[in-house]
Formats: sequence, structure tokens, C-alpha cells
Amino acid sequence: DVVWNAAPAFGVSGMRIDCDMDGYDNRIRWSLTDAQREPLDAILRGAQMSALRKLGGDLAEALSFDFLGDNEAALNPGKTAMELGEAMAAVGPEMAQLMMDMSDFQGDEAALWAAWQDGTLQELAETAFETSMQGLIDLLQPLAREFFKPEALACIRLMYEAEMLGDFMLDAPVSETEKTEMLMKYMEAMMEVFADEPDIEQLLEDGEWETLATLFRDAIYALKGILVEHGLMKWDGEEVTDFAPVTKSATGIEVAAAPPETGQTVEYAISETDEAPADGWQDSGVFADLTSDTLYYLFARAKENATHHVGPAASLAVKTNLYDGETVTGLAPVSKSTIGITVTAVAPENGQTVEYAISETNEAPANGWQDSGVFTGLTADTQYYLFARAKENATHYAGNAIALAVETRKRGDADENGNVNAADAAAILRHLVQLKLLTPEGLINAKVTAGTNPVSAADAAKILRFLVQLELNL
Repeated sequence: DVVWNAAPAFGVSGMRIDCDMDGYDNRIRWSLTDAQREPLDAILRGAQMSALRKLGGDLAEALSFDFLGDNEAALNPGKTAMELGEAMAAVGPEMAQLMMDMSDFQGDEAALWAAWQDGTLQELAETAFETSMQGLIDLLQPLAREFFKPEALACIRLMYEAEMLGDFMLDAPVSETEKTEMLMKYMEAMMEVFADEPDIEQLLEDGEWETLATLFRDAIYALKGILVEHGLMKWDGEEVTDFAPVTKSATGIEVAAAPPETGQTVEYAISETDEAPADGWQDSGVFADLTSDTLYYLFARAKENATHHVGPAASLAVKTNLYDGETVTGLAPVSKSTIGITVTAVAPENGQTVEYAISETNEAPANGWQDSGVFTGLTADTQYYLFARAKENATHYAGNAIALAVETRKRGDADENGNVNAADAAAILRHLVQLKLLTPEGLINAKVTAGTNPVSAADAAKILRFLVQLELNL
């Protein structure tokens, strides 16, 4: 046994740590001041839990190995005790609260079992380990040596977890027959794991932390396998892969993910925030009745089954589409001349307006769409393709384009009948004497002479010369 006495200056009037190195059955007894009596009572009540009862012993044994070992004479026992007393006093209030939480399960086997099943017990024990061990490490850092290397702490955590699992197996609420079967499997598994490394104490003394960590990982895996097989716990769920959208529309999104190789299926959820929801998970990756042009967050995870918990959720941001645009109707020419074409179309009833485009081919252009159906600067006597479609807006994409082939007028076609003959020259003369006025388009067609002067008898004369081939073209 090793006995240390802490100085009252640190708020602890006395402390005794008894370390039984062979049996791994250790106790910590504190004698606190009156002001600390209430936390002490809570600690003592909570310490009845088997997992946490051993925590103090684990710490005491670990500290004894580290601080004493072969260098006991070189250390100042008073200083060591003072540092340890300070550390214990510092982490005491946090441990007291944790112990009070743990004490809620005392004497209530059903509550204890439920706490194990939903993970509450493991979380409390993990927190207790972190609080005690890390608090001591932080405050005892000036004295810490080999034991407090990160790989050493990681190894001790694994040892602690293996011990908790072993204790739970011994206390499992199963029949004696099943417990015997579990213990036989446990013995076989441990013999296999530790067959080549029987001297754990030597490994500890030599600081073979990586070897020890590997051994205890294997032990934990074997122990969990037995507990899973008998329905007493579950494996952690694994991650899904290849999470991606399949299709989407204005009101729906479909996603899919590949399940892990654990036999778990995939479940999905959707949210307008990037936090995975607690509820609303479903087996299908299809989500309907959504709002158009809205960003949603999709989630996928491995679904809990008989042997595995739910896996971590993968997330994906997907924006719904706008609604499909409707198709305009009634595309028709309004007027045309030698240099221009005007068309119009009827807009759909969904609030979209109409936009237009022109091309010399029958394929709707990607660019050049405009709100007006008026196109100028064209070439006379040339076929063009006019297009109309519903214009994209805040709720709808652009609709499908419809097309119309239109030829510009021939030069000299004053009466707009599609032909150039003497009647066009006569129509110009009637217009000049105001017997019958030409349309604005007819006036454009009639202007066959150079310059910007208004239509005159010279235009009629040039048309007649063209007809008798005195002019080669108009």
C-alpha cells in the first residue's frame, strides 16, 4: 500500500489512496472539510456504480505506477500529495454532479438497463472519465512523465472501456444458461486475443502503449460482438456512400445513397436548415410537395437495425426547380416589308409574358431573345424563322419555343401582293396623286431608288425599266 497525506492548504484535510497492484481492486477515501460534506455524500452515493467505482482505483494505480515505480526515493512525497490533493479538489465538484446523475439509477434495475440501452450510462461514464483523468493531467502536468503521453492515455481509455464491457456482461439481465454461454465465449475470445501477449503488467511497465492499445481494441471488438449477438448492445452504424440527387422538379426532389456493408438499409430526411432533423426520417429518398426555387438540405444515414445503431448522417444541398413554362399560342405575322417583320403571339394564363427571336434557320437561337416582336434591318425577299415563347420569370422557366417561317417583301412590291409588275408602278402613281395611299410597308417596298427621298415617280419608272429589262435589279 502507498499512503499520501495532502496539505490542508488545498482545501482537503486528509486523503488516503490504497493501491492493491495485484487485484486491481482500488479505493479512494476522502476526508473533506464540513463545507465539502454535501459533495462528498453525492460522490459516495454515485461511487456505488461498478464502472465509476473502479475509476478512482484506475487513477490511483496509474498515478502510483507513474510517480513511484523505480524512482520513489527521488520524489518528494509531500509535494506529490499536495499536487494530487489540489487536482482532486479541483475536479471534485464536477465529479460530484456526475455522481449525482449516476445515483439516479441506484436500486432501479429497469432504469439502469434502459440507461444502458439508450446510451445514457455510457455517456455519463465517458464524461466522468474525461473529467477526472483530464483534470488530473492538466493539474499534475509538472510531475507527469511517461504515463501521460497521448498514446498512453488513449490506451488507458481502451482498458477502461474493456473493463466496463466485461462488468456489464457479468451483470447482464439474462438467464443463467445464456450468461454461461456468454462467459464461455468471452473466455475463448480473451484467450485468443491475449494468447501471444500474456504479461500485461510487463507491457505496462515497459510502456508498450501501441501493443496494449491493439490488444484492448481487439478485446473490445470481441466483447461487443458477444453482446451484440445476444441482443445486449449494438454496433455503431456506418456511413452511407454515393449520396447524390437522382431527379428534381419544382415541387419534388429524389435522392439516393449506397448502404454500408453492415446489412443496414438507408433512410432519408429533408430540412430547410443544414442540421439533420431528429424526426421525419423515411425509407424513401423521394420528397414531394416542396416549394419551387427553394434550397433544401437532404440527409441520408444507415438505418438502425437489430445489430447496429443509426449511422452518421450525410448531407446534400439541393435547390428545387422553377415550374416548367407553358407554351404560347397564336404566333402570326402582323406586317412585313423588304427590311422588317413584325409578329405577335398570345401569352399563357400563368402570368408569363412573351419573348421573341429571329433566325435564318429553323432552330430556336440560344441568345437574342427580346420582348418585342418587331425585327428590322432584314434582307429583302429572304425567308426568316420567327420564334415566340413564354419568358422565364420568378416562378417559371421559359416555355418551349414555337416557330413561324416568314419571307420579307420583294423590292418594288408596292401593293404587297408578293409580285413585282406594272401594277406596283401604277400603285405608286396613284399614291402620289392621292387616289389610293400605300401602307407604310408598301411605301418601304416601293422605295427602289437610292437615297432617303420620299417615294416618287422615279421609283415607278425604275420598276417599269426593270420589267422591260432596262434595269438588271431593283
